[in-house]
Amino acid sequence: MSSDVAGGRRAPAAGRSPGAAPAHEPAGRPVLLSRSGVTRLVDRLVAAGFVDRSQCTTDARGAEAVLTDLGLSRLRRASRTHLRGVDRYFIGPLSADELGAIGRSLGMIVDCLRTEADGARPAPTETIDAEAARA
Repeated sequence: MSSDVAGGRRAPAAGRSPGAAPAHEPAGRPVLLSRSGVTRLVDRLVAAGFVDRSQCTTDARGAEAVLTDLGLSRLRRASRTHLRGVDRYFIGPLSADELGAIGRSLGMIVDCLRTEADGARPAPTETIDAEAARA
């Protein structure tokens, strides 16, 4: 975790590096909680001592949830259990070749997203016939 704010650390948003996006505002990504639901969740995390609220550094109207030392400790413990589950149910059943294919495919998607984020249009790719690909 790289970004210290008010003695804590910013909670990483899904798919983002630590400190990259405020936890209250998910950067336009879909969430399963309403705005008030997120606020109530953060209220509970604050009450439990896992996060503190901090003024958003990029938007004075907003707030960020900042991990406390206790929150970081809990996150690290939970991540070990989470990663064991990912390994058991998503990685373990696949062969090295299957994992390599997934890695290459996801790498191409990441490259495309980075290209778009840099303002460039992605290079056209060959169209794949979904029915032929399934055969």
